[in-house]
Amino acid sequence: MAEECVVVKTAVQWYGVSPILSASPWMRQAFADLSELRQLKDNWDGYSSPAIESRVLEQAGRVLSALEVEDAPSLSISPVPGGGVQLEWQCAGRELEIEILPDCTLQFLAVFGGGMEEGVVPSPSIDVIRCLFEWLLEG
Repeated sequence: MAEECVVVKTAVQWYGVSPILSASPWMRQAFADLSELRQLKDNWDGYSSPAIESRVLEQAGRVLSALEVEDAPSLSISPVPGGGVQLEWQCAGRELEIEILPDCTLQFLAVFGGGMEEGVVPSPSIDVIRCLFEWLLEG
């Protein structure tokens, strides 16, 4: 059974211990995109998907905060039917998707050349997330 994710309260300028205003431009945009997902209501997709819970968005924020890079490849953030969030990067022929499920479990899909690997990110996940992102950047 997946562990309950810990809810971290956020203020306007701070996430965890890092001031958002001093974050890189891609990170500020990513948090703005996550904030927009808070506006989605139940049935946002026309197929009865629930609104995305704050704890899922906060888990996505923790994932992004773990990526300590100034310049990151283009990031796509999108809601997932069922109440999850997907983070997706593409870089030098590689693709990394991290999906935060409604129970805050993290899954990944890494696509490279003609292959792919997928799995569940164990908790605590910070080191695994960093390792996956470094793999993407090595392209």
